[in-house]
Amino acid sequence: MRTFKNGATSTTNSYVNKLPKNSVWFFTLIIVGLMCMPHIGKAQGQSITDYVLFSGDGSIPGSSIPPSPGYAVQINTNSQIIGGKVGSYVFVNSCTNVTMSSSIHSGGKVTLGNNNTITGNISSANGAGSNYTVLKGGSNSHIVGNVDVNGKAVITSGYVTGTVTHPSGTSYTGPVPSGGNITGTPNLPTLPALPPITTFPAMGSTNITTTSTISPGSYNNITLWGNKTVTLNGPGVYVFNSMTNSGSSNTLQFDFQNNPTGTFQLYFHNNVSAGKMSCMMINGGSAGRIYTEVHGVGTGCGNGKQSFVVANGSPSGNCIKWLGTVWAPYAGISIGSGSSSNEVIGAFYSGTQVLVQTSVKVTYAPFITCSSPNANAGADKVIDCTHATVQLSGSSTTQGVSFSWVASGGGNIVSGANTATPTVNAAGTYMLTVTSGTCVASDMAIVTNNSALPNVNAGADKAFTCTSSSVQLNGSSTTSGVSYSWSGPGSISGATTATPTVTTPGTYTLLVANPTNGCSATDMVDVTVNTVAPGAEAGPGNAITCVNLTVTLFGSSPTQGVNYNWTTSGTGNINSGANTANPIVSGLGIYSLTVTNPANGC
Repeated sequence: MRTFKNGATSTTNSYVNKLPKNSVWFFTLIIVGLMCMPHIGKAQGQSITDYVLFSGDGSIPGSSIPPSPGYAVQINTNSQIIGGKVGSYVFVNSCTNVTMSSSIHSGGKVTLGNNNTITGNISSANGAGSNYTVLKGGSNSHIVGNVDVNGKAVITSGYVTGTVTHPSGTSYTGPVPSGGNITGTPNLPTLPALPPITTFPAMGSTNITTTSTISPGSYNNITLWGNKTVTLNGPGVYVFNSMTNSGSSNTLQFDFQNNPTGTFQLYFHNNVSAGKMSCMMINGGSAGRIYTEVHGVGTGCGNGKQSFVVANGSPSGNCIKWLGTVWAPYAGISIGSGSSSNEVIGAFYSGTQVLVQTSVKVTYAPFITCSSPNANAGADKVIDCTHATVQLSGSSTTQGVSFSWVASGGGNIVSGANTATPTVNAAGTYMLTVTSGTCVASDMAIVTNNSALPNVNAGADKAFTCTSSSVQLNGSSTTSGVSYSWSGPGSISGATTATPTVTTPGTYTLLVANPTNGCSATDMVDVTVNTVAPGAEAGPGNAITCVNLTVTLFGSSPTQGVNYNWTTSGTGNINSGANTANPIVSGLGIYSLTVTNPANGC
């Protein structure tokens, strides 16, 4: 028995150790636009999307048993694997003249044919932990990386640029590794869980048999007899029963309609036998945004054990035969044939076997999606007389994101445009974009300007007069909730009211402050002294005679608007007009005129 890091166990079979069925998690869920790919959470754990080719061990109930070499990734002669990793729970096997710019990780055994070049690390977990040959390399093996095996390793000839590490009690035979032949604990990455299995929507009833343009939705069978083009008109979910093509020059065309983030999900309830179909994209797009899941068990397709099959060859020669990720839980995947050439771009995962035929070029482009990151631009802010600049308070609960702010509508970012909390100094709209990998989310904050000055009116100028020793100022404001503050040359009674009293002439300043926005405004009023006495002239004296028993006095003043008041002493008598300039008097006496200026009381 062997105990895995997650506590599961397995037994040794004839040449490899299969991972136990309970060491892989499977989930059933509906995928709408996103494909979640969980992986076992251990040290050095990996995601299935790290891999360009990966095969399971038949643990999924209802899956087919594959032909030789069994549960494996098999790569035939003259094929190239560019990017990603190649992995299997059980076995990775290659033939002659295979080139992989990929690491190889197997839960069991790895066998490399002659003239193989591997640019990457190789690991073979071999559950037995005995001196069993778990890595075989043919002649002229070129391994540019480290080799870690839980057993014996044999390489006929060639070179290893890194280290070869194997446990005590096992051996390594082959060219001297540049990094050394190390007896110790090998570095064995934890293999990922296979993708979850999607619960498909129901298939439709419409068959596709000729050149067609179809929109997202449910259909029945695609059956093309040659020289036909099926265009998928826009990103979305396309559901089919099966695909069975024959002849040549059939094309599957993905029209992305210049959608920068849209994805295609193709769901086949049964098998896909694409034949010599070619794939292409129009109006933007990338293979990393195309995903195909096939639920056939292989009956009547390929060798009866493969549910996804694409063939080599085309009248136009070497061309792209498939685009995007393919996931076949219940049966194998076969790419290419025994002759001609083929190119596919994407990633290929099977619950049983991935077979890469002769002269196939596989370029890694996994279907990578993610949940949109959290984006929060924070509360709206206000620029006022207290805050000529404000700091926005963006944030994200998603770890490892980047921030980017863009101002519009008159806004201006002073600093920190690529931080969560930039400083701005103008009213406007501020858009926060949070980026996590290839996924983005946005939120908006509004900055307004509340710098309006309050209304202020210090009132009419005032003056001290002969009748006053103080004056009251008449300040006011039409802005509600303001405060008042007076300043000036003398003492001010009620300096924090609108109408204070002052006793000293001079210029007084009223400051009105609005506490809601910190803005203030001032106005001034002049207080003067007006104590000039008006001129007074009682006129010439006059005489009472026997003929004229009354006389008219002729008072005057050079000051306009004055009040007159006559008084007498002795036996004089004012008959009328005592409050005019020209009264009529009788009797002898002294008549006195008082002139008063009502403007200043003098």
